[in-house]
Amino acid sequence: MSKIEITAGRSYVNKSGRTERLVVEVGHHVPVQWLGSPETEPRGEPAVLYRQVRNGKTVYKEPGEYSMYLSAFRNWAAREA
Repeated sequence: MSKIEITAGRSYVNKSGRTERLVVEVGHHVPVQWLGSPETEPRGEPAVLYRQVRNGKTVYKEPGEYSMYLSAFRNWAAREA
C-alpha cells in the first residue's frame, strides 16, 4: 500500500486477514519507540498511532494504542478491512 492510502479512522488487516488495526492518527507528531539499531531508524518519517482491534479470534473490547513508523505499518497492512 502507498503512504497516501493509510488514513486515520480506517481499519487495515494483515495478509492473512486475522489481525485488524484501526488507525487513530498519522503524522510527524506521533511518538515512536524504535527498538532497532539507531542506524536503521527512519528518522523524519511520519508515524501511525493505531489500536489493535482483533488478533486472530481474539477481539479486544478495550484495545490499547500503539505506534510504529508509517513505512513499517505500510509493510504490515495488506488491505483495508
